[in-house]
Amino acid sequence: MDSAAAAGRAGLSVDLPSTPKRREGSLPYSPTGGSGSKSPLDIVRFADENFKAEQYVHAMLNQSTEEAVRAFHLDLLNARDAAAVDLQRNVYRNYNEFVLISKEIYKLETDMWELRGLLADFKTVNGDLLKLGSAEGEHANMEKVVDDVYTEDATPKTVTTASSTLAAQSETQNRMSQLSTLYDTIEGLSKILPPSTSRYLIRDGTSTRFSEVNPANLNKTVQNVHFFLLSDALVVSTKKRGIISGKSRMVLDKCWGVGDVAVIDVKDSMEVSNAFKVMRHPDTFIYRSESLEEKRSFLTGFKRYTDELMLQKRAAGESAKSKLASSVSGGGNGKVEDTTSPTRDAEREERSRRGQRDELTDSDIRWLLELGDELDVLVAHRDFSVAVGLIEEARKLLAKSAAETPRVVQIRGNVEERTNHLAQLVSLDLANPVASKTQVQANIDKLLRLGMGDQARDFFLTSRTSIIRHRIRLVRFDGDVALYISDLAQVVFRLIRNTCDWYGGSFRDTTMASGK
Repeated sequence: MDSAAAAGRAGLSVDLPSTPKRREGSLPYSPTGGSGSKSPLDIVRFADENFKAEQYVHAMLNQSTEEAVRAFHLDLLNARDAAAVDLQRNVYRNYNEFVLISKEIYKLETDMWELRGLLADFKTVNGDLLKLGSAEGEHANMEKVVDDVYTEDATPKTVTTASSTLAAQSETQNRMSQLSTLYDTIEGLSKILPPSTSRYLIRDGTSTRFSEVNPANLNKTVQNVHFFLLSDALVVSTKKRGIISGKSRMVLDKCWGVGDVAVIDVKDSMEVSNAFKVMRHPDTFIYRSESLEEKRSFLTGFKRYTDELMLQKRAAGESAKSKLASSVSGGGNGKVEDTTSPTRDAEREERSRRGQRDELTDSDIRWLLELGDELDVLVAHRDFSVAVGLIEEARKLLAKSAAETPRVVQIRGNVEERTNHLAQLVSLDLANPVASKTQVQANIDKLLRLGMGDQARDFFLTSRTSIIRHRIRLVRFDGDVALYISDLAQVVFRLIRNTCDWYGGSFRDTTMASGK
């Protein structure tokens, strides 16, 4: 009864171990050394953060006999064994919940990648619609520019030299030979992916074998496959043995567009190792390699090519836009541009704004574009410390760019959006009434690093106020006014002292020292 009241006044929420049983030979003890039985150990008092072991032992064993000291020692051993048994029981009881949470995180990660694919498809469709809409208005101007160009000089200028022409022809023939061999090797590829002169082989997977595993049972192998990376497709083939001839032949198993799939690394576990998954909405396939080097080689090659392809498409789009703008406004027809038109002024301002260049490299832009997905994964795993560090690094990179180009504005908006979401989650952890001093200070430090010191201060003071009021309501009144006031004063002033100590250790800036 006294222990439960002490736990209530302390505001602790702990799973108390069962009352320890006395070992054989344990004798009753008393802090005064007298005879009689002593109540079980106060386990709740051990969990108090202000617990002093020396003072507790001195108070319990003051003027005690040797037999009482031995009995107290045996009781401590029994309490330790009981706590260990209860800890093991709690781990076993919550194991299914841990496994369920892990599966939910894995499912959430898969859904995020599917959402990323849908957003990429939506962006592509939106871009195509914009191009179609702008093409109608620019078609007449482009025809006029082309006519003027061919009127001025009907004889095309030869830029390439003889040696470069021969090298290009040799490379083209080599690519066509490799592609022809691939079509002859893989049965059924020509039906799904018709031959094209612009297609070429990036990675030949004939000598590298992977195993497709069952997503429901990672220990079960479905079939052995080979990956072939083309310039516009990812081809998966498998070997099958003929019923009549008995010879094995390579047959097409799957074929995806390079921009339609996402290849994601899978961490090693007890069930599978050297694995990765290929996701194409709404399907997910898991493969594994025989060695770690083969897996890294494939993942690195695929990511390098997709990054290069993205940069080439972006450069081609910017080049086309700049050529179109210069052709329309440059006056290849010799006419003077109308400077009095508001439309011309708006176009000139738009071109000058586009002419501004930020100081970010291609690798920085690529990392910043992928930062949003990485932050979402870290937040899903509740790895807030790493997420805060990445946001700080992103802000440093964005601070180097003096020009507010469209891509910098877009990236900055994405970073700030995820910063606000992360700050909300950290604030919820900060307002947790059972958080320890270390956890509270760690959460405040995260908010300060995110530049939200005022929000951290408000949440901290509000949560401490709620805790003090809650602890006051837990103080029991049994009719003894003096005892009630004593317990009330102890709870209130101790919490106020702890609040001041925690505040001073968390907010070291002099501008926030007053707490206002």
